[in-house]
Amino acid sequence: MKNIYYLLILSFVLLNTNCNKAYYSNLEEVIPAKHVIPTHIKTITLLDRSKEKSVGISIENTLETGQITDNEGRVFLKQIQSKIPATTHLSPKSFKHSFDGGVADILNKEDINNYAENRDALLCLEQLFYKETFTYVNKQKHQLDENGNDYYLDVVECTQENQMQIHLRLYDTKSGAILLETPYIEEASLIAEGLTKEGVTAKMDSMQVNRKPELSKIIEKKVKSEFAPKEIRSNWLYYTKGEEIIKRSAMNIRHGNFEKVISLLQPKISTLSSKKKTRQKAVHNLAVSLYLTGQTEAALEAIRKELSQNGNHASLIDLQKKIVQYSK
Repeated sequence: MKNIYYLLILSFVLLNTNCNKAYYSNLEEVIPAKHVIPTHIKTITLLDRSKEKSVGISIENTLETGQITDNEGRVFLKQIQSKIPATTHLSPKSFKHSFDGGVADILNKEDINNYAENRDALLCLEQLFYKETFTYVNKQKHQLDENGNDYYLDVVECTQENQMQIHLRLYDTKSGAILLETPYIEEASLIAEGLTKEGVTAKMDSMQVNRKPELSKIIEKKVKSEFAPKEIRSNWLYYTKGEEIIKRSAMNIRHGNFEKVISLLQPKISTLSSKKKTRQKAVHNLAVSLYLTGQTEAALEAIRKELSQNGNHASLIDLQKKIVQYSK
């Protein structure tokens, strides 16, 4: 029971320590997307053209055009759809326009218009090809016997190489021009050894991992990141608990009202000389607000003044270093 009591006290102390502070997330910079959609493109049709021409020409749900329903190409397009900066529509159709795993031929203007279905642009998955290759090499592997003598063992080394290739093209419906063309290749490999080819093959089968979803996911994340701008943010600690003046300043920092924090704290700090902890919290919140309004030197001066008058304070020293770092 005693141990439980101490644990409760410790939990309470940790909880209140954490609640004493908060962080303001400040947007420092927005890095433009790698792939920028032209401003005149408002609507885009997403179309899968990655199916193999040479696969299954007379199967269920197959039309004479090579159009079939439901496949992994459409699944990939659906995954990236939300990151395309336009109003998008995923076509329910897939087309067998790829041959031997290659990139589909460039569409002519008439076909672009037909497939786009009255939208401004057509984003096509022109290739989605996964392949595995196995390479066997006979080699001698250096060994030591129980007496420490050298000998060489004949082994077979098998290397499994996995590769995923994906290719996207964005066509302008009005002009027929290619606005964007981007290929993606991701690879992975696995190596095993055995005394015979059959033995190492069996070993590889036991180790077999389906890398296709993994490699597809890597490319999916890459595509999403390249179509979306990237925000660079910094987090700034501020104090939330204490006397009323600290609580009010914290509320304004939380809402980004830094000018109100400055006008609240600057005239009052000199009156807090007898309340060291409150004063240091106030100076901290003031310095954060000054920096976030572009008043870097004023923020540093407020910290320097407090440190010289009331001694070192870890959070103020850390804040000083951080401001100097971000000001470079």
